[in-house]
Amino acid sequence: MRIDVNIEESQRTRVEALLDTGAEISLVARILARRLKTTAHGSEAGRARTVDGSIPRCDGTTRAKMEICDRNGERRIKEHDFVAADILGEVVTLGYD
Repeated sequence: MRIDVNIEESQRTRVEALLDTGAEISLVARILARRLKTTAHGSEAGRARTVDGSIPRCDGTTRAKMEICDRNGERRIKEHDFVAADILGEVVTLGYD
């Protein structure tokens, strides 16, 4: 399922996110993390794996404010941790974390 989310750090950016209920972590593309000027902390090497088992390059964990509208149109804002990783095609993947 794809949903629209707003992510704000130094600026507000609307992105399409893949809602992946099988994912144990949430990912943000490294290129988007850099554009938002977020700072990645720690080493997340090996923590993220793609569906084919490959391990994308990860910069670490970054935290950003995320705004999502529920089915009633109510906006909810939450700070969320993302692993900044080389992911292709998807800018943001929301896991069940």
